[in-house]
Amino acid sequence: MKQIQNRKKQNKIEFSFDQNWFAKLNELSLYKQTHGNCNVPYKYPPNPTLGYWVSTQRSSYKQMQKAMFSYMTPERITALNDLGFVWKIKTETTD
Repeated sequence: MKQIQNRKKQNKIEFSFDQNWFAKLNELSLYKQTHGNCNVPYKYPPNPTLGYWVSTQRSSYKQMQKAMFSYMTPERITALNDLGFVWKIKTETTD
């Protein structure tokens, strides 16, 4: 009985985690509609958590590619790719 209760609790946590992830994906979609891309600055004043979330998606993707623990899933990769998400941002260097 205890195992069943623990599993139900785990399922609720996973469901909530997925809901939060897809809520952020929706915020990213709105950002793209306004800015034409998914390259949210890390410190984006109108929505500070969105820039952090975008950075976290890139980190999770890198971890998954290295066969490390990651919350990134094929479903999430597809959803981000469908938005035109850029996985690796090239930074300009000043010489």
